Amino acid sequence: MSSLSKKSGVSFLQGKQAGSGMTGRRDLACQAHLGPDARIALDELHSAGDLAADPGLIGDLAFQRRDALDDRGVTAVEALADLLEGHVRMLAGQIVDGVAGQHILLLVRTGGQLAFVETVAFADQAHDGSEVRAAVHGGVLLHNEWVAEYQQLMRVLNLKKNETYFAKLSSIPTYEERLEFLTGDTREERIYILRMVGQWLKQDAAQVCASQTLKSRYPLLQAYLGLMPDELGSVYNEYISEYKAHKLANTLPESDERFFREIEPDSLPFRYSVINQNITDSTVMLWVDGLGFEYLSLLLDQLSQNKDGVVAFCALTQALLPTETEFNEQWKQMSMPYEKLDKLDKLAHKGVVDEPDYYTCIEEQLTFFTKVLDKVNELLNNYQRVIIAGDHGASRLAARFFHTRKGLPTFKDATPLSHGRYCSIKSKPDGVYEDLIEATDLSGQHYLVFTSYNHFSLGGFATGKDDDNAIYGEVHGGASPEEMIVPVVVFDRKVGLPLSVKWSYDNSKARLKRKVAKAALEFNKGIKTLEVKSGTVKADVCDTGDGKTWTLSFEKITPGDHNLIIVADGKIVNIDKPLTVISALDVGGDF
Repeated sequence: MSSLSKKSGVSFLQGKQAGSGMTGRRDLACQAHLGPDARIALDELHSAGDLAADPGLIGDLAFQRRDALDDRGVTAVEALADLLEGHVRMLAGQIVDGVAGQHILLLVRTGGQLAFVETVAFADQAHDGSEVRAAVHGGVLLHNEWVAEYQQLMRVLNLKKNETYFAKLSSIPTYEERLEFLTGDTREERIYILRMVGQWLKQDAAQVCASQTLKSRYPLLQAYLGLMPDELGSVYNEYISEYKAHKLANTLPESDERFFREIEPDSLPFRYSVINQNITDSTVMLWVDGLGFEYLSLLLDQLSQNKDGVVAFCALTQALLPTETEFNEQWKQMSMPYEKLDKLDKLAHKGVVDEPDYYTCIEEQLTFFTKVLDKVNELLNNYQRVIIAGDHGASRLAARFFHTRKGLPTFKDATPLSHGRYCSIKSKPDGVYEDLIEATDLSGQHYLVFTSYNHFSLGGFATGKDDDNAIYGEVHGGASPEEMIVPVVVFDRKVGLPLSVKWSYDNSKARLKRKVAKAALEFNKGIKTLEVKSGTVKADVCDTGDGKTWTLSFEKITPGDHNLIIVADGKIVNIDKPLTVISALDVGGDF
């Protein structure tokens, strides 16, 4: 037993280790938190200069003995800190019996007050504390009564659990109980949960989906595992739920035929027609590369976080074959404004940069949907409606089968593409495999696309073969449901979009030509009437055709800056810059 732990009573910091005004507050702290028999002296502190160097030092730290935590006889210690002004710097030594020579420096910056601080936190700050960490990480897992305070401490101090902790945690046989010792607040914890849930799904998928603890610890994952709206069809919910279980568990179905349940993606409406039916005069498209219906439940969950918007419509649609972006670039065929997000597809193909781990990639995929919500919120500042759609989906299972299933021979004059998920052909060959479907692109080029997880023989890398050390990798191009079925979601503002106006092409300058100055305004939505004045000079206005862009013509207006009065549909609308009229004789500037 260490000499420090044998002592009793309180030895207050003396001299420059504590400020002259500390004694009263120190006594108050000790009276509030410590019994006389529970105090352990701190008179063997090291590096006292660290304490003296911090003028913000307040309070005292005392350690209270506890019972042995495990069969090695290692004793844990309660740490109590009075955080009166939200800034404490403390140095303690030898906090765990049986592990000598460990000196732990803790820097606490918090505006709250903690009644209990587990030794785990101090161990994570140790300069050379591998043995300490192992002892106290193992200890906290044996004391359920420590969990609430432990989680609070980890959040306040932003401490990360390490591999030692996760190894100890994995020794708990019950998955639900493991979650009690996690917060899900850090990337490392979420990756651990994903890996754990992958194993849990193999045993009891229903229990996973029903877990309220999982929902509180990792709501994005629980939303991903959730069901789509009932009106989209139970057969699609059943299929994609099983697909997600295989994806997270990194397993493969025994039979393509049984797994596909006779789902026919080509019986769904085409994406283009569904989008066209929902376009208004204030609509913007948000295309998400790689957005298959696998992610629909997660997308809807994220959209529900926006209390100012509502899902007006949702549908499952079919992408064009082959399921590659180049055949589904419908944003180029539509005259409406759009934005496009590419990260989801990049993660499917390349994973996380410099981190090939499979579950690290999935964590990034789920987190990506918080960015989708951010983008939708941004677009709703300028549009009444946002339509969200994917160009194609992707398949983890097709990627796995690329390495575990022998490729089929390619036909004469055919070129296999996208990990053999389809091939281009000059003419339809004889003896085509029954799980191939023919497709033709806009140029007239013909293709044969697999509806199963088969592939044409082709070299390349899709993902790894080691189930125990899974790495990233998904493919697309084929006609499996997860590759071909894409969602279309229509999201509206609950209240009408406030009318706003800007200068067309951001050009607020107009040169006088034949005593007339011309400019143009762009409104964020169509209007029916417009009146524009500069003082007593009234502009002639003309709608260019869509109700959004209007031209202005001013006669008898003088050179200089003019603050305009704009009245659209009977309401005054402000514009950010005045109209600058330039004389016809003025040849300077960049106008």
